[in-house]
Amino acid sequence: MEDSDLSGESRRRALAEIDSEVLDYYRDGNFSRKRVDAYLQRVERYFKLLAENPESYSLRGGSLFFHDRDLRREIDRLNNAIIQGEADFFGSWTQIVQRQQNRAG
Repeated sequence: MEDSDLSGESRRRALAEIDSEVLDYYRDGNFSRKRVDAYLQRVERYFKLLAENPESYSLRGGSLFFHDRDLRREIDRLNNAIIQGEADFFGSWTQIVQRQQNRAG
């Protein structure tokens, strides 16, 4: 949403709609919008770094080999944070899917 071409008012309305249709229905303690957003931001940053630095790594033996140590450290840090946040993210995502299925059924 932040990188979209939506006007401020349209963005505000879209976020309010997401909140009212999706996020307002989850049990406290079992769903964390903050954790979901943090996970998605890390994933976005991870792929953005790879896309912005195509000459800084290569594929060797099925794994990425980084020519830039600083980039490798940043990618490793993000990858570790992504892996650690996966359970919370997918647990929350499961609630979103179940809620939408219940509404549709």
